[in-house]
Amino acid sequence: MPNCELIFHSNMKYYDYPSWLERPDIIDTYPVDFEIRLHADCTPLETELFLLELFRCSEFTDDFNGDVYRLLNELEPADLTVSGGVVFSDEKHSIHPSCCCGVEAWKEVYDSIIQKQSPWMGHDPFPMMTYSDNEVIVWSDSDMTTPKEGAYSICYNRDELLTAIQELGERHLHDFLDGPFHRKLVSLQCQYTDVLVKAVMAGHGFGI
Repeated sequence: MPNCELIFHSNMKYYDYPSWLERPDIIDTYPVDFEIRLHADCTPLETELFLLELFRCSEFTDDFNGDVYRLLNELEPADLTVSGGVVFSDEKHSIHPSCCCGVEAWKEVYDSIIQKQSPWMGHDPFPMMTYSDNEVIVWSDSDMTTPKEGAYSICYNRDELLTAIQELGERHLHDFLDGPFHRKLVSLQCQYTDVLVKAVMAGHGFGI
């Protein structure tokens, strides 16, 4: 079966690092916008970038716990998400989540495949899904109702894709939040570790 993975976008190269984190020099070698795959073995730096993306363009203070407290009080769990989503790929092509798609979209992708509908996967381009018997065809661009001329596609077995998407969310994403993300908060002596992890899980499709 063609591959799929769950990624988040980071463009922290544009932002100032907060004083409670040391900005690594390697960031200067990264592209402006890059993708990081989410899984249980994410590095401390990758996890740090995920944490910073939760804050988006918030102004940091010198007080990490104060920043986290403000984040939890200003945003609902549904808004504690980061840009990204599911990447579909085969030996020739890859189809990436577009603008305004988030990591939490893995659940909508899963539910849409069950219902044989096309999920939201971002805009400009507008990826979409169509169905034929037990096949799911993922298209690189569309007018939101039909694939655009010149769009390329990747074909999946529907049952196998459902299993793969479920694993991306319920194992890879969950294990990332419960593992590297939790450990990063502990290492920063976060007073709200369990509350923030629970809220971010809720925002990313886990009914907690």
